[in-house]
Amino acid sequence: MNRLKTWLRNWLFGTEPVVAASQTRDPLKIRNSVVEEEYRHVRPTRSADAWLKVAAPLPNVVPDDAPKLALDSISPIVNMPTDYNPMVWFGDGDDDLLWLGYPYLSMLAQRSEYRMIVDTYAREMTREWIELTTTGDDDKSERLADLADKFDRVYGARDLARQLIRTDGFFGRAHLNVRTKGDNDRERKTPLRRDSNKVGKGSLLGFTVIEPLWTYPATYNASEPLEFDFYRPQSWYVLGKEVHGSRLLTVVSRPVPDLLKPAYSFGGMSMTQLARPYVDNWLRSRQSGSDLLHSFSTLVLKTNMSDVLQGGASDMLSKRAQLFNTMRDNRNLLVLDKTEEEFDSVNTPINGVDKMVAQAQEQMASPAGMPLIVLFGMAPSGLNATADGELEVWAQRIAAEQEAVLRPTLQTMLELVQLSEYGEIDETISFRFNPLRELSALDESTIRKNDSDAAAALVMAGIIAPEDERTRLARSKNSIYNGIDLSTPVLPEMDDAGIEDDTD
Repeated sequence: MNRLKTWLRNWLFGTEPVVAASQTRDPLKIRNSVVEEEYRHVRPTRSADAWLKVAAPLPNVVPDDAPKLALDSISPIVNMPTDYNPMVWFGDGDDDLLWLGYPYLSMLAQRSEYRMIVDTYAREMTREWIELTTTGDDDKSERLADLADKFDRVYGARDLARQLIRTDGFFGRAHLNVRTKGDNDRERKTPLRRDSNKVGKGSLLGFTVIEPLWTYPATYNASEPLEFDFYRPQSWYVLGKEVHGSRLLTVVSRPVPDLLKPAYSFGGMSMTQLARPYVDNWLRSRQSGSDLLHSFSTLVLKTNMSDVLQGGASDMLSKRAQLFNTMRDNRNLLVLDKTEEEFDSVNTPINGVDKMVAQAQEQMASPAGMPLIVLFGMAPSGLNATADGELEVWAQRIAAEQEAVLRPTLQTMLELVQLSEYGEIDETISFRFNPLRELSALDESTIRKNDSDAAAALVMAGIIAPEDERTRLARSKNSIYNGIDLSTPVLPEMDDAGIEDDTD
């Protein structure tokens, strides 16, 4: 067996088997076909077609008369050499490199471990939400307040964003359908331009989140990498109806390389698929720990077994063991033969098992990069341990994800809402994501104290006027003087004796 292993190792790395000088027998000769056949059971390989084939749609998603996506001669996947096969399975866990499919991902969404990760991530992405902002000197506070109310209360933008992130976490892709008046099968195939001629006042009906299992790419460019639409579907099929890509906004948080996009149905890696090895490890560790705790003590009954060992009947021994198991509870009485039987107990050490199981649970937070206190509510252990650093890093990561994933979709939604409500798009109106971490009362008072000291120094230096600082305090959202009446005059300056200084 060792010689066969050596031969296999040398054959894999392209070297000829070497026979030691002390060997007297001829080298073992095995046909390559036999080795390949036997070795395939140990390390089965998959061809590129099995890994990179186009994902098949669900029934009734694509019309019967519509052309199906295929890897034709212009596709780089088909043009790969026939002997190019880098995909090798090294174990049972490596099937996570394959797209799991929407039906199986839907079933995994029922597990609390996957749902906790995805729901927590979606909630954190929308927890502090956004604040509408504007540039320029014009006062647009009324317009911003009205637009913010309609954006969240009428159109439900915050709930839609949370659903998009949750759906993308479960399946790797999510769609936001734009519903307008006059939609029909013919109109849905046309692009939705963001101007008043296409989206008139009062024409926006709302938005709906579509799960990716109801959709399938209709057309995409797979031949011109220099074009902007390379490997980006221009339109989608939604249960047999073709919808232009501008009407079906797509969210993909974790895109895959172009070579894998057809195999992933032009979606990305789902959070479920990323967390699957860690969840499987946790489930196995949890069950192993429970089994070990259940059977950590093995009871041993030393009795006379000479008849059984010599081939005699074992009925009496089985009845004796059954009686022993029936009366093994602590409240029962155990009766042993004084001369022929002896009772003993063998215990399995379980020290450290709790830490190993806890570590398997904590590892589930690594795919999402979440601090343990966010995902499980578990405070760090140890002397003077604190989660402030982890929470700060988490807040920075969420801020980056919001800009990369949510901003394009929210910006499109905001412009469509403006067109429907006011008939135009105000280019000066935008939004910013509120910080994830809230300041404490002490931190806010410290910031206000520092701002007031800086403003006082600028006023004394003549750089700004008192009216400028007064205006800032009245318009600042975090100021305790927010909304004060600016029409009242500034209080006159007093000298040291408390008398008005009327030198001017």
